[in-house]
Parts: sequence; structure tokens; C-alpha cells
Amino acid sequence: MPVTFSRDRHGRTTGLIVRLPAADFSFAKISDRPPKAPEAPKQYVPIRLDPKRLDAFIGQYEFAPNAAYPTGARLTIRRKGSQLVGDVRGKNIFGGSFELYPESETNLFDTIYCAQYRFRKNDRGEVTVGIHYWGPDLEGKKLSARTH
Repeated sequence: MPVTFSRDRHGRTTGLIVRLPAADFSFAKISDRPPKAPEAPKQYVPIRLDPKRLDAFIGQYEFAPNAAYPTGARLTIRRKGSQLVGDVRGKNIFGGSFELYPESETNLFDTIYCAQYRFRKNDRGEVTVGIHYWGPDLEGKKLSARTH
């Protein structure tokens, strides 16, 4: 992916632009210090769940706009045979399908984004999902059990 660095009149780097076929993304340089080394991702271990329990995850989930995703995002979870498949769409999201694996009866994970998906049901029966990954954490609500 092509990257162009921007510089000020003294030749100091001030930012960069990532060029993708669909859009350009600009990032301002915020520090001259190197970042702290990232922690190794948690190694998730899939468990076997009854297919009826997997069906509880199926549906569409909506995430409110935030700084990283200014128009919000939508996660769709469907089944492909005995495998759960997710797809996240929104502005600044590259999208594409990925497999989801159960870690418990309320948590899933993927091996593409190294994300964990935590599902909760409140007293009114409304389902929410929190996504924890390398970017900003997201909190969304279930819209429907239908997937297109």
C-alpha cells in the first residue's frame, strides 16, 4: 500500500497519507518518540458449542459513530455450515468476511483482527456486543436476527 510522508519547510516529518484504491487516509504525526512495543496478542482457544447456542449470535449489530468510524459501523454475523462468519462495514473500515470462533457461551474471537466479541443481554432482553481489538473498543446493539 503506497504511503506518502508530509514534511514541513525544515524537512521534519509532520504526517503521512495512506493511499488505497477507495480512499486516502491522512494521519498527523503526534510524537517524535517511538511507540511502546505492542503486547503479544492473547492466544484464544476455541470451544465447541451446540449449534443452537451459535444461532444466538446471528444477526446485525450497529455501532454508533466515534472518532475512528465517523459514520458508525455495522457487524453482521451469519452461519456458514457449522462456522460463524462476521462482516464489519462502515467508513474507514476495509470490510470483508472473517471466521468467528466461540471462546465461551458469551464470547467470540477472530484470528484476522485478533478481536474479542463480548455479548451481553440486559433485563429487557436487548443484546449488546463489545468489540475489543487493536483499535478503539466498540460497543454496539443488536438490530435483528436476520442477515442478508
